[in-house]
Amino acid sequence: MKTVWGERLDRDHPLPEYPRPQLVRGDWSNLNGVWRYAFTAIDASGVADPLAVADPTRAPSAWDGDIVVPFSPETPLSGVGRTLQPDELLWYRRAFALPRPLRDGERALLHFGAVDQTCRVAVDGREVGLGGRAEGTRCAHSGGYLPFAIDITDALADSAREDGHEHELVVAVRDVTDAAWFSRGKQSRRRGGIWYSPQSGIWQTVWLEIVPAAHIARLSLVPHLDTGELEITVHTVVPATVDAGSPLADVEVSTPGGSVAAARIEVDAPARITIPAPVRSWSPDDPFLYDLTVRWGGDQVDSYVGMRSFGVGVDANGHPRLLLNGRPHLPVGLLDQGYWPDGGYTAPSDEALAYDVRLARRLGFTMLRKHIKVEPLRWYHHCDKLGMLVWQDAVNGGGSYGPAVFGPPAFVGSFLDDRHHRLTGRADARGRAVFEEELRETVEHLRSVPSLSLWVPFNEGWGQFDAARIA
Repeated sequence: MKTVWGERLDRDHPLPEYPRPQLVRGDWSNLNGVWRYAFTAIDASGVADPLAVADPTRAPSAWDGDIVVPFSPETPLSGVGRTLQPDELLWYRRAFALPRPLRDGERALLHFGAVDQTCRVAVDGREVGLGGRAEGTRCAHSGGYLPFAIDITDALADSAREDGHEHELVVAVRDVTDAAWFSRGKQSRRRGGIWYSPQSGIWQTVWLEIVPAAHIARLSLVPHLDTGELEITVHTVVPATVDAGSPLADVEVSTPGGSVAAARIEVDAPARITIPAPVRSWSPDDPFLYDLTVRWGGDQVDSYVGMRSFGVGVDANGHPRLLLNGRPHLPVGLLDQGYWPDGGYTAPSDEALAYDVRLARRLGFTMLRKHIKVEPLRWYHHCDKLGMLVWQDAVNGGGSYGPAVFGPPAFVGSFLDDRHHRLTGRADARGRAVFEEELRETVEHLRSVPSLSLWVPFNEGWGQFDAARIA
């Protein structure tokens, strides 16, 4: 079944919007569209290791057809309609050109919004991005829900960095779904009931950007509404062979009426900027956002922040309450699964993403609990702009777990001791360590989202362990 947005899909230019609204640069290009794909059997020696992926420089000699990226091959919008099995590899290939010629000292970064689960990448026949999360393995990235970037500059020959020159990109993907301890959400190879179809491979935007060698990597934005201050950390990347230049960045805070604050701050350290009174707070009733521009060396990024606070307190009668901007607030919410009938994990368009949030607001809801999935950053951007609070689940993983894990606590008040890891599917120490690492990375990834008001580390005991410590 296709949605109205899926019916209107431009296969050559799906999801063309800039994918990172809180760190915007001008020199970029979108690689979504029609790629070539192939399924192959994995080498027998690698079947037992869920992290084993083939060498991407040894791509198949024959390709199965076209796939529309960033839709998983299991989805109608991909044009494929096939499920990747644990003993198979999914290959992608496409040609690309840089957004513009590289100048001296600039770097080309290749971004993947999300690839499920483990991948290796080659550019112009040279493997790039080695040193992913999985220690001791050869992979660019493992884990299916978070973005990653690869500096591909050194894989591009000097003579091939000119305007319009085509390069080749190959991605090899392995996805065992629920056959190992990876985070998987509601994906199941035996879908049915509350379990949904697997989503394999590239399922968020792939894109290129050009940056100075020494550049801004990310911003950490923490509003302090009680004091009218914005705490900002400008995180930078400085290669060992490059002079970092000035340790100071210029930050400007503005509204549609013009600049309201400016400061010069030290990079890679928290600094506070005073927002002139009266500070306009962010809330579902008034989702006001301040614009930010940060300049450091030869780099400039645009961002935004909402001045709000979340907490726990008591009301006038002494009852515990959730607080929004220092006042009791009762969220009225929905559980948002984030599955689309035609795109699976991937919305058929940015308009569709916004429609879901806008419709929920029109129906009177003020909160969406994003259920065991991390969405593309544009979904959170729509929540920020439309005034929709977000409760964010961590993505569950681990071994198998059945009704005994989540049924009795809900109906008879009988609770399992989650320090007994086998009972909740967490016997594998490697899987527990990866979950904690992914949880930290998810928090950092979404830390500055104005609408994100609450974290849910575990859902119904699925893969739960040591909850008191982790919380």
